[in-house]
Amino acid sequence: MNYADIAQSWYPLATSQSLKPGTSVQVEAFGRRLVLFRTRQRQLGLMQRNCVHMGGDLSQGAVTDTGIRCPIHSWEFSTTGQITGNARSDTGKAKSPCQTAIVCQEANGVIHGYFGDSPAFDLPTAPTPVLTSSVYTSDVPMRYDIPTIFGFDTEHFETVHKRGVDSLTVYQNHKVHLGARVHASVNGRRFGDRIMRALGMRSIELDTDFWAANILFGQHRQTNTFVFISGMPVSEHLTRVYASVMQERPSGGVVKQLIGRLRFAMARPVIRAFISQDENALSGVRFDPESPYILYDSAIYQWLDHYKTLPRLSDWRAEEK
Repeated sequence: MNYADIAQSWYPLATSQSLKPGTSVQVEAFGRRLVLFRTRQRQLGLMQRNCVHMGGDLSQGAVTDTGIRCPIHSWEFSTTGQITGNARSDTGKAKSPCQTAIVCQEANGVIHGYFGDSPAFDLPTAPTPVLTSSVYTSDVPMRYDIPTIFGFDTEHFETVHKRGVDSLTVYQNHKVHLGARVHASVNGRRFGDRIMRALGMRSIELDTDFWAANILFGQHRQTNTFVFISGMPVSEHLTRVYASVMQERPSGGVVKQLIGRLRFAMARPVIRAFISQDENALSGVRFDPESPYILYDSAIYQWLDHYKTLPRLSDWRAEEK
């Protein structure tokens, strides 16, 4: 796979639940062999897997209070790749080697690494305390940017989701961000659609924020329910998708809290079904942005023009040591 045209961004590596304090996991990303670890003090680290000294596999070493230790010579590196203490050559001369490290961030139940220059944005999160579902993962045969492209496609809302789009407004909050505010009617006959109409939601207002080309954060405005989706390209036409659902944490007395949790329990499968509809429909898509038949949806053109401005991994000057 040629990674040159991939946008610089936060890319998902593992679920938060899969990485306990004092443990590490091997990860592969963009042709790099990496180790992801969480120190005993709960700090995250992501770095080149093979030790800069003599190539020891750090994933086989011990995770300490503040870093990770090579299993061969016990050289210990902090989460930023700096060696703790002095490493000495056989001549006794002190050295200060540095392991190539990548910035990590954890949000919405998923651990990400920033592949690119200094992070251009923080991972989006809900503005209020929330209940959070377990993270759903799936390998989908599509390019990593396909869900973002189709987030601006009004026709697919009607065909795939049975939502009649009344309006779609594009907005921008950051140079690597583009958002879409959709107002749509709920027309489908699926079980989830019937539940929504029974609860009085015959229309929806949805804000969907797209960051770089692989991160989606949506808010259902009537219920203050949120969905977070990020994708990691495994190959040119295969993407590993991480998704979690959130809802504003209920406040008030016991009854209100129980009703809020019940509402969240009902919302989770409806949103999961919505995500699955897209996964099924977009599976195997081969999108040609130069196609002359994309005639009627100006929002798609806005996204394609925006995508051209995003910095690429080909511009990333970080070198493996």
